[in-house]
Amino acid sequence: MLQLGTIAAAVASAYRPDEAGQAATWVTTYLVTVGVLGALGWLGTVRAHRRGRRWAWPLAVTLLVHGTALAVTNLTITEYGGQLVPTWLGVVGLAPSIAGLVAVVLLRPERDA
Repeated sequence: MLQLGTIAAAVASAYRPDEAGQAATWVTTYLVTVGVLGALGWLGTVRAHRRGRRWAWPLAVTLLVHGTALAVTNLTITEYGGQLVPTWLGVVGLAPSIAGLVAVVLLRPERDA
């Protein structure tokens, strides 16, 4: 059976056993916080676009850039030589960036010719 790995296992490879539990909690809290803030940002962008706000597109671009940067950081972040976020979870974290790219393209303002 394919073993995907968990946050606890990834953190355990980087920290001493007495520190691994607390570190896994912090990493999990970080990932959940980033996910919630990202979702709130995109929901705010959708609401702004529906209300015809001109700043909806720049907000979408900003969220896309920051979200993609965080996703790439999650893929590469290490502590004491061990990867903190399992690779599969880092790759899953890139999925919202694909949806964000579609949103940015669809929200792009039309230019008058």
